[in-house]
Amino acid sequence: MSKAGVDINLAKILGGIGAVLVALSSMHWALGVIGIVLLLIVFKDFSEYYGKDEIFQNALKALMFGVVAIIIFGITLGSVVLTAFLRSGILGMFAQIIICAVVVFVFYLLSAIFFRRCLDLLADVTGNSLFSTAGFLYLLGACLTVILVGAIVIIIAYVLLAVAFLTLR
Repeated sequence: MSKAGVDINLAKILGGIGAVLVALSSMHWALGVIGIVLLLIVFKDFSEYYGKDEIFQNALKALMFGVVAIIIFGITLGSVVLTAFLRSGILGMFAQIIICAVVVFVFYLLSAIFFRRCLDLLADVTGNSLFSTAGFLYLLGACLTVILVGAIVIIIAYVLLAVAFLTLR
């Protein structure tokens, strides 16, 4: 099926592959990067196919907030290491870690909220509620990262997202 210059069958397959690669990203970070790029392309294709630009816009916002969280984490990690070597003030270092964790968590939650919105829109236009369920699990997993079970829930969300893409009619 092709509409608006988009091969939706190819997009479904690439979406499934992208979601599986992100789920496997704990093995190597490059798998996650490739998966995210594939998913972003697929969300763009679905946006064009269904004439719903919000799908891609929400996916792009989710990606941007996620990247900001990673950058803040990296900068703070470097700062904590420098603080440890230069001052060895454990209280200051601990405060930096707590502040970083809170800020990163907020940006990560914002990313999850926009990703869920993207998947909810995809569920609406495709009629496949698995997208919405995957979005809910992703948001739940993001909330649960504080107690470390969140990563497992997020992996399950990406596996369900792959199933959603690959079972589309």
